[in-house]
Amino acid sequence: TFDTHIKKKDLPKTMLRALLLLSLAAVQGRVLYPVPDPYRWDESCTTEYPRIDDEHRGLFNGILLIECENTEAHLNAAKIKFRDHFAYEEGQFEQTMDETYVKDHKKSHKGVMDRMDGWTAPVPESELAYVKDWLVQHIKNTDFDYMGLMPHYVPKPYVWDESFEVFYERLDDEHKQ
Repeated sequence: TFDTHIKKKDLPKTMLRALLLLSLAAVQGRVLYPVPDPYRWDESCTTEYPRIDDEHRGLFNGILLIECENTEAHLNAAKIKFRDHFAYEEGQFEQTMDETYVKDHKKSHKGVMDRMDGWTAPVPESELAYVKDWLVQHIKNTDFDYMGLMPHYVPKPYVWDESFEVFYERLDDEHKQ
């Protein structure tokens, strides 16, 4: 067993935390994704909704600014970015996602905002580590669930182009009309 090979007190706190997070992720049926270092948005976080991806970039940048210059101004700016993003995103997924998804997703947003609202500058490194990890896990394990299901822009007048192609000749021909 674990206790016969390694004493818990001999493991660094970070290793115990990692084991706990992996256990929680396994229980919840979710993947635990690595937090990028340096902390920057990358293509692995793409939701395929341009505005949401742009806002996610802003959230990453807001956290990075606090990390670089841990001031009340950067903290307040980050809180505004998070709050504005959550309001927009919730307005989108409320239109198409089921009630359970909406409730759980909004609860996750509220939880991180409540935590951030309790912060003052300088924000402790442990709290920055928490929100950095939260954002990556949230995008990839929660936001990705709405990919392809959210409202999207439809040009008026509607004009068919190759991006709408389904590769069934009869259907594509009908859609072109």
